[in-house]
Amino acid sequence: MEGRIKDYTTTVLILESITDGVFILNSDGRIEYANKSSLDLLGAEFDEVKGKFIDEFLVDSTELNRPGVSEDEEECPSLLEKLRNGIFRNIECYLVNKQNVTPVLVTFNPIKSKKGEVEYIIVIVNDISDIKAMEKELKKSQVIAVSRDRLRALGELTVGLIHQISHPLNAMHLRLDMLKSRLKEKGKISTDKLLPCIKDIDNMINKMVNIINSMRLFAQQTEDNVLEIVNIQEVIENVVSMFMYELKNLDIELIVEHRKDIPYILANPLLIEQVLINLVSNARDAFIYNPKKREKDRRIKIRTGVNPGKWVEIYVEDNAGGIDRSVLDRIWEPFFTTKEIDRNSGIGLTMCKNIIDSLGGNIKVGVRDGEGTIFKVILPIEQKSETQELRNLIEIFHRG
Repeated sequence: MEGRIKDYTTTVLILESITDGVFILNSDGRIEYANKSSLDLLGAEFDEVKGKFIDEFLVDSTELNRPGVSEDEEECPSLLEKLRNGIFRNIECYLVNKQNVTPVLVTFNPIKSKKGEVEYIIVIVNDISDIKAMEKELKKSQVIAVSRDRLRALGELTVGLIHQISHPLNAMHLRLDMLKSRLKEKGKISTDKLLPCIKDIDNMINKMVNIINSMRLFAQQTEDNVLEIVNIQEVIENVVSMFMYELKNLDIELIVEHRKDIPYILANPLLIEQVLINLVSNARDAFIYNPKKREKDRRIKIRTGVNPGKWVEIYVEDNAGGIDRSVLDRIWEPFFTTKEIDRNSGIGLTMCKNIIDSLGGNIKVGVRDGEGTIFKVILPIEQKSETQELRNLIEIFHRG
């Protein structure tokens, strides 16, 4: 008997010295023991948790952020339900008590009797607050990098914007001069001659409004990945309007091939726009800085594709000679660039990949030797459950 008590005492001392939180539950999921680390994380005394269900303190990360469940909505499975379904390890949860909310990684270890029945459940809780804080800081730094990219791109596109607006303004000025001249000469103008001029001026005003709206949308900053219904065709048109004048001056033809069956998707349009701007900018620079650049028949093409019910595809391709295959595996690395150091920070493609990953998609690159480069962006049509999203990603990687 003394030996057993000594064994128990040693076991408790060991459990109390462990830096991870440890709970011992009975078969019903009620707490029978909690070590010092777990109580510190909860900010509670043992008497406050003894005999209570673990679900009162451990909340699934998907449940904590839910605004509430309606009567018609299916309840999320509890942690114990997950345990019964065979999910034992590395479950991301929150340890909650009063004002204390701590992100944790949880492992369940059921202790069974000789008959195979669960007698006790050992729950090990690992505090991941530091990891979550680092992830948040990383996200902030990525947002700042996106913002800097946007500001730099805005500066580069300002001249193009001025030229795009100056053309319709000059045309309007000519139309108005013509109307004033006719008024001076004849004192009045027939409706048949006046209406076409008014229509032309109205079209030019609409064109300037569209140009300005495209730039305004691009300039908006967004820190959170806010999802909304997105028309991919409109996003592409916004990007095209930003580059149209600049590429024309560089004698680069910008071709857009739209498919009529492209569905709307659930995503963040500004982030998708940022990716396409980076890809078109890279294609443009390939013509300018590629030592083997071609002088004629220079093309950048944007086209779309679809896998019905699953994802949409956006292709950005050029005929600027292509990327050297020896560096293809490195183009996603931060600060890697094939351009002159003072021309590029080397974070554009890294940021593109991070953005597309955050939207649950994928981005790939291909090279046609001596011809050009093609980037393929794959985006899910809607945000699904983690299981379905994983299946989609597996299919994307195998078929992409």
